[in-house]
Amino acid sequence: MQLDQDEIKSYEQRAFFEKKENTELSPVTIFFAVLGAILVSWVIRQAYIEWQVQRALTVFNQQMQIMNAQSQQELQRFQIQSEAARAAAQERVRLEMEAKEQQKLAAIQLENDKRAQELAVIQEKEAKEVAWKRFYNPIRGCESENPNRDAIKCGNDYIKARKRFESGWFYTQ
Repeated sequence: MQLDQDEIKSYEQRAFFEKKENTELSPVTIFFAVLGAILVSWVIRQAYIEWQVQRALTVFNQQMQIMNAQSQQELQRFQIQSEAARAAAQERVRLEMEAKEQQKLAAIQLENDKRAQELAVIQEKEAKEVAWKRFYNPIRGCESENPNRDAIKCGNDYIKARKRFESGWFYTQ
């Protein structure tokens, strides 16, 4: 049996349109399949790594926020302690200055009291002398202008008058 030309042409045309599925894998198909699998696994790996990095960054940011809050609390506590220490130091300095001022005032008061006592002693002596001059009148013949006075008699009179004056002087104060 022989096929004629029209049949061959018709067979070829039909064969062209009715291609059989090729079940054989060509090396190019295998290459592209492997390349696609590698690309898919690479994309999945990159997505997983990016997810892990995002998760780590989220945890890191949370930890940093906690550390910042703790640092702020520590800083505030330190500032409060520093302020308290500074206030205590200022109070201590103020108290020391006040104590020194009190000591100066006490020394001045002591000096004033001492001067007042000295002045009182001087005034008392002066008042006593004035009172003595008013109190003592020498007996006749013992006046200070008389050069012929009896020294023993005048001395005894002076001593007796002085004793009377002294005993009365203590009672009058």
